[in-house]
Amino acid sequence: MSGSTFLAYQPLKPRIPFWRTRKGAGTIAIIFAIIVVAAVVGGVVPTKGTKPNNFQVVNDSNSTSGPQGIANNTQLPLPPIATNNTGAGANSTSASNPDPGVPVATNLVDPGVAAVTWQNDGLHIRVYFQKDDGGVYEGAWDQGNGWSSSNTKLVQAKSGTPLAAITFDPTQIRVYYIDESNVLQEYVYNNGWSKGSTLPSPNISPTTSLSAVTWGPSSSEQVRVYYQKQDNTVQEVVYSSGWSLGNSFGDQANPGTGLGAILATDINNTPSLRVYWQAKDLTLNEYNWSGSWSNRNLNWSPAPSSGIAAASWTDSSGNPFVRVYYENSAGTIEEVGYNSPSGWVVGPGAPTSTVVGSQTPISAIVWVNGGDIEIRVYVQNNSSDTHTEFAYSGSWTSSNLGF
Repeated sequence: MSGSTFLAYQPLKPRIPFWRTRKGAGTIAIIFAIIVVAAVVGGVVPTKGTKPNNFQVVNDSNSTSGPQGIANNTQLPLPPIATNNTGAGANSTSASNPDPGVPVATNLVDPGVAAVTWQNDGLHIRVYFQKDDGGVYEGAWDQGNGWSSSNTKLVQAKSGTPLAAITFDPTQIRVYYIDESNVLQEYVYNNGWSKGSTLPSPNISPTTSLSAVTWGPSSSEQVRVYYQKQDNTVQEVVYSSGWSLGNSFGDQANPGTGLGAILATDINNTPSLRVYWQAKDLTLNEYNWSGSWSNRNLNWSPAPSSGIAAASWTDSSGNPFVRVYYENSAGTIEEVGYNSPSGWVVGPGAPTSTVVGSQTPISAIVWVNGGDIEIRVYVQNNSSDTHTEFAYSGSWTSSNLGF
């Protein structure tokens, strides 16, 4: 995929990366915030070569180990379900009793974008977005056919809805959105599109982002969806043989924070969930579940209410790698990443000079192609209702998708 070239910088590549796939699916990569993400975006990317000398290694005083994750078909020990006042921060607010003194934001955000990918008789990518008529639509890339976009509306959503998407098994797709009554909904593809579940979403903020992750075989599928509440805290919604509220995080996020959720696996096959969000002081933070929830500040500062997306993979030795994408203060997409065993690193600057719109939602996916890492980052264009794909295939390029 061709287009304008990113500003040159020295990339970083793990040794012989390997993506752990779901059964029979080939390679599958998902964003929470969607993009992660989902809403769920430069610096460091995996490529052939060694770590350049000008990469900054960030001292993480809150943790001695890097992001961990979930191996393919590993049954994740479940985070606690329907727990209030037990988040990573103190003074978590019950979903049924928000602080009446917290003002509710009323401005509409840009509509979300969500992307998924899988391999089954070739590589497939799907991008979900909203048009001016309020409908959610699908753009498709199928190996050998290139990009296309359907004029068929999948579902009607509220204007400016955030979006998140997951895929599994390997051709089932779930798209999460906010309806015109400000309720979190699910739309399902399983040999055809149909309405899915109405998710519990009390006190959901009208300016929330969304991000979602999934793992496990279809017989015991696990899903987590994250949204922001009216009191600016983050809420988890859990699917485990039915939908219920999960953890209510206690920290105050920036109103309209992006959300990017991922799962991965470390060298010891230790499972973990990671949720990336922006605090009120505008710094990037990471919620981490590895048996219990904790939070750490990653020190970087995205633009206020920037979209946030995340992607992860492991190399052939089981070492974890994480990439987080967001809009920086210059209005361009920036990438920060965790490389085992170095820790969190950031490159000498944003890898693109393309200016995106303020508070633009971001989605990211990753997969392996013959041992090489492939990354795609999607944003809505600043000057039109079309979308740009930033593609990493040994070097960064960008292209307008035309939808």
